[in-house]
Amino acid sequence: MPTSLDGILILSVFPILLVAAGIGDFLTMRIPNWLNGALIVAFVVMVFVAGMPFEIVKWHLAAAGVVLLGGMILFFTIQFGGGDAKMLAASALWIGWTSLIPFLIYTALAGGALAALVIIWRRLGHESDMRGMVWLRGLFNKQIKVPYGVAIAIGGIIAFSETWWVKSIV
Repeated sequence: MPTSLDGILILSVFPILLVAAGIGDFLTMRIPNWLNGALIVAFVVMVFVAGMPFEIVKWHLAAAGVVLLGGMILFFTIQFGGGDAKMLAASALWIGWTSLIPFLIYTALAGGALAALVIIWRRLGHESDMRGMVWLRGLFNKQIKVPYGVAIAIGGIIAFSETWWVKSIV
């Protein structure tokens, strides 16, 4: 059983990494591999800190594998960026099988809302308001690009409250 300090660490690491990835994707339209790797390494460390049973670890690995396969399909059909696919799978590793469907639904809803905001922003023609904000120019490309890492972060943070991590520590 983790101590209260361990519990705070376990409950903080995943959301902090998601927020970092979401902000980074919003500002640069990229999710770096090192951040997706940090999500995976942190999961492995927290499995030991929390004492997660191997039976549950297997289901978390299964969730990540299924989502990685789906993400690869979306990437190869040019529906999704590579960093997004990796972040989605690394997040599914933390979320696990039992909370996977809610996570994907929350992420899809957040992604739809984000895409709608990007479209509205573009239609309002705020391009001239950007002046020195280079990172906003990506929202005004001919092709609508959505920083989907933001949606994954939102979906992951909402779904995290129903995972084994929270239920076993709180």
